[in-house]
Order: sequence, then C-alpha cells, then structure tokens
Amino acid sequence: MKKMFALALALSALMVIPSFGQVYRTNTVTFRPGAKVKLVSATYQNPNSSPSGQTVLLLAGLAHNGNTMVPLVQAAMADPSLKSKIRRLVILDFPGHGRSSLPFGSAGLLYGQVSLDDYATCLIEALDIMKDADSPAATIVAHSMAGLVVQVAQEKLLKKGSRLASKGVKRVLALGSSNPGDVPDPVLEDGFGLYLLSIFGYTDPVLGDV
Repeated sequence: MKKMFALALALSALMVIPSFGQVYRTNTVTFRPGAKVKLVSATYQNPNSSPSGQTVLLLAGLAHNGNTMVPLVQAAMADPSLKSKIRRLVILDFPGHGRSSLPFGSAGLLYGQVSLDDYATCLIEALDIMKDADSPAATIVAHSMAGLVVQVAQEKLLKKGSRLASKGVKRVLALGSSNPGDVPDPVLEDGFGLYLLSIFGYTDPVLGDV
C-alpha cells in the first residue's frame, strides 16, 4: 500500500499542464537560508478580456499540481459572463509539485522537510513578483491545503505589519480548504487521522518523510 501511495504522489508531481496557449515562467525563490526552489507558473491570457479585467491566481492542494486547475481555467475562458472580467489566470506550482523544482541549496533541505510556512513564503514571493510585473493577483482560488497556505501567508504578513491586500489581493476563494488551527477536526481529534498517516507515510532517501 505504501508503494502504491508513493507511486500516486510521484505521478502527481510528474503530471504537467496540457498546452493550449499558456506561457510558463520560472522564478528562483529563497524560502529559507540556504534553501531555494525554482517556482514555475503557467499564465493563460484571455483574448476577450476588457482592460479592467483582473488576474486570478490558482493554487492546487497537497497531492496535486497545477494540472488540477486546468478544467477551471477552461470553464472560466468559456463562460461569457467572465470573459470581460478575467484578464488572465495564473496557475502556480508549489515546491516539488508539477513543473516547480525540489528544494536545493546549501541547507540540503529535502522535499519532506518543506513546511506550510515554507509554502506560504513561496506564495508571498510569487505575489510580489506578480505585483512587480504590474499584474497583481486580485483573486486567489485555493484548493484544499492551499487554502491553509493562504491563511498562513496572511498570518506571516500580519506579524510584519502587512497583509495580502498590500500585495493586490482583494478576495480569496477557498475550495474544500483545510481547517484553521482553532477549528477542531473530528477525524484528527480522535486519532484516526494520525493512524491513516502512519499507514501511508514513509521515508524516502531522496525526498525525506512523505
């Protein structure tokens, strides 16, 4: 069973976004001292958008990559009511997902050691890059764990006297998001969730604990 789960994770990481007009961009981001990652995003330009159309950032969950969000891109592009409102959609792959690289650098960090805090740092960096390119993410659509990453990013920014709004974000749509820390999860609270993790989790010599 562990090998099957590992294969599923590997296939998820290798899946790539099918090509239909997207532009890939790669940015090297330092998310910890001595730890870097090459973050890859795919931008889909809407040819029918008005100049006032916004940019939407799409974030996939834990065991997924940007490929998960492609049907949403297709639906948005095909919806007449959205064609003038959405100027572009950007799909970002987190470290070790899709086209983004595994962590590298002098710290020797393994994929299994990348934390939610690290994902949040990468998200903040990506938002800064988009804003500097005069294309701020007005809306973030976050699926599953990505919703929690957005929450952590906001908390990190608030501690520094900033917020997501300062990066140009006006709204966040969380799809099946993980619960924030103060909301109890009955599956985890009774220990069953940790039991499931103990079944599927394993240690890989290259990736670390996954």
